[in-house]
This record gives sequence, structure tokens and C-alpha cells, in this order.
Amino acid sequence: MRKLFFVVLMSFVFFNSRAYAIDTKLFDLRNRIFDESKELKALLSGSKDVVILASMFNSCLIATLQIDAYFHMLGIFESIKEKDLTAAPFEFILSWLDQIKSFNNLNLKNLTSPAEATVPTTQAHIEKLKEYFVEFNSGIKTEIDTILMLKKSSKLKRER
Repeated sequence: MRKLFFVVLMSFVFFNSRAYAIDTKLFDLRNRIFDESKELKALLSGSKDVVILASMFNSCLIATLQIDAYFHMLGIFESIKEKDLTAAPFEFILSWLDQIKSFNNLNLKNLTSPAEATVPTTQAHIEKLKEYFVEFNSGIKTEIDTILMLKKSSKLKRER
């Protein structure tokens, strides 16, 4: 119920209920990454791979927070009247998505060449996170493409 409420709310936020609705794949991915962080936290206390697991846990939390912040940034458009819409909000959102993508690429790089995992479950979690972050990059690309399309199709007020 809570998830449905959030998706409906966010679909009304963007452009005062225009034709943009949150890609639920990105929202679902956010939840999977957050769930993975909980699993990693549970493994921390008894593992020999504490450093690797703590790093992966932190990456999950940061990725979750970045996605949450992106969803909140979409709320910017709720306060902008259509006649006052400029390119600036689009540029802020696109810049944020680029930052997320850069951080995500760093996460993938770190997961591709981590310190030697001594516990097999750690390696399994590394592989799972790699898949999530590859999917995350795909979702970010989709969001960037959508925002660019909306920017091009919007009647933007000229900035002085």
C-alpha cells in the first residue's frame, strides 16, 4: 500500500501531473539495493570479510539515498508554474543523474577488483551487487533520456 501511494504521489509531482510517471523499475531497484544493505549488515558481525562487506554496505546506502534524493528533486517541478518553466530545473536534475552515474561507475569498478574475499557468501553478494549496479546504470540512462525528451518537448521560458 505504501509503495503504491508513493508511486501515485510521485506521478502527480512531475510537471503538475503531466505525462511523466516514475519508472517503477528504478523504485524497485532502490528497494532491492536497500534490502541487500540489510543482508550485508547482518553478515558484518561474524565475517572475515568485514572491510569488503562494510564497503559494500556503504555503497548500498549511498545508492539508496541518491535514488531517494532524485525522487525528491522531481518535486521541484511541482512548485513551478508552466509559464515560468526554464531550463534550469532540467539541468539540475540531469546534473544529479550524472553524479549518480559517476558514483555508480566507481562502485562497479570497486566491485570488479575488490580485495580478496575469504568467505563464499561475500563473493555471492559481490556478484549480486554488480548486477544491481549494472541495472542501476541502465535505469539512470533511461531517466536521463526521459528528462531530455521532456526538456525538448516543454515550452521553456527564456532565461534573461
